[in-house]
Amino acid sequence: MKIELSVKNARIVLYKYLGSNQKRLLHSERVAKISVELAKKYHVSQIEAAIAGLLHDIGKALQDTNLNYGKSYNVAMLEYCLRNNITMYDFELFDNISALHGRISGSFFEKEFGEEEDKDAFNRIKMAIERHVAGSEEMCLLDKIIFIADNVEPDKKDHYLLSSLTNGEKDIDGVIKEIITNKKNRAMRKKLPYNPLLDSNNEYLER
Repeated sequence: MKIELSVKNARIVLYKYLGSNQKRLLHSERVAKISVELAKKYHVSQIEAAIAGLLHDIGKALQDTNLNYGKSYNVAMLEYCLRNNITMYDFELFDNISALHGRISGSFFEKEFGEEEDKDAFNRIKMAIERHVAGSEEMCLLDKIIFIADNVEPDKKDHYLLSSLTNGEKDIDGVIKEIITNKKNRAMRKKLPYNPLLDSNNEYLER
């Protein structure tokens, strides 16, 4: 039975999936808090922002061997995506399968909540959860808020960008572009795989 879409129920679902991981719980709570602050600034639903912020990482529950029946994280994610017809790109399959967690989180969200009361809100939240990893060429304000909040919360390297957004030094697209640039530069310095979807979304913001 699916449950009503509310912040209270979102927090219950968060603890259902990530309750055994204190670090992820605290990260999700911080992302939700920043998301609500940005939603207020940009006149977006604070309830939708809170729910998406709380649940954006629930797909990482597949790292818990109690939930994935002892399988490795990579195998559990791959099998889940195959069973649920979730789109997978070459970068995710061959370089960083963890990047699938956004779409998996969106799938978990869809399994938990009903859309009957407000289908539009349901779809906005689901899309924001799915797009928080690499963004999208079709990001709405809620998508941008969750993407930014995930990257500027106090425990992340780009945390300094939050103040430049809230005090008006940078606009929302400018902050997203800087986050993407920083991700690419860090990947290059460390010789790590870089998500090419970020580049296509950055090019869209430049238009």
